[in-house]
Amino acid sequence: MVVRKPAAAWLMQIREQIGQLARVAPDWDSYGAAAVDPEAIQSALDIADALAAHSSIAPPVVTATPHGHVGLCWDTGDRSIDASIDPDGAIEMVVIHRSRRGRDREVRTSDVGDLVSVLTEP
Repeated sequence: MVVRKPAAAWLMQIREQIGQLARVAPDWDSYGAAAVDPEAIQSALDIADALAAHSSIAPPVVTATPHGHVGLCWDTGDRSIDASIDPDGAIEMVVIHRSRRGRDREVRTSDVGDLVSVLTEP
């Protein structure tokens, strides 16, 4: 028997916010931004589902990016984590440490586990 952990309480709200990005029209920022790619939306929904299995992960702020990707962002006090979800499911993230200089990094990965590691590290 497979025992599944209950999803985080925030999952349904975040799924709804991601889904609403389908309504974002081209040039939404008045600088020529692309509409959000439907495949990026599906990838972000899959990633949200995976993240919600970890009770210690806070809900992200959901945004559109100018390139038509889905942005998932967290501000944890000491760190700022901005992830861009591409149509192919790749995650491009920037991690900024406010109090630990020299630990900032940029990562491109297709493994949601890498994002989980960043979000759950002390």
